[in-house]
Amino acid sequence: MEGADWVANKADGVLILAAGLPSVFFLKGGRLLRYGALAVLVGALAMILLGSEGLAGAVIVTVANTLLVSAAAFTTRKQLTQTEDRLKAIGSAVRDLEIAEERRQAFSAKNARAPRLK
Repeated sequence: MEGADWVANKADGVLILAAGLPSVFFLKGGRLLRYGALAVLVGALAMILLGSEGLAGAVIVTVANTLLVSAAAFTTRKQLTQTEDRLKAIGSAVRDLEIAEERRQAFSAKNARAPRLK
């Protein structure tokens, strides 16, 4: 029953923790995302422990989460762009190899048909 009393007395604290919850999904991300997620969670806990809870605290944590999501989206977009560039380079290399193989086969066929002089 103590947990229910704490939740009833700390409804603003629960609101702040709920606002900080989305950052948990970034704990498996890159280093920047992990540190950002931990900073948001520690900030939310610090607000609760220092008594700065309330709607303003939840808004601050939500803004911090929004910044974290924006950083994650930017990082993901950058990685996708790099992957696209690599795929284009691989496709170009494969085309170059195919052209070189066709030329080799044509050269071999041409030399096989030509009479050899002794």
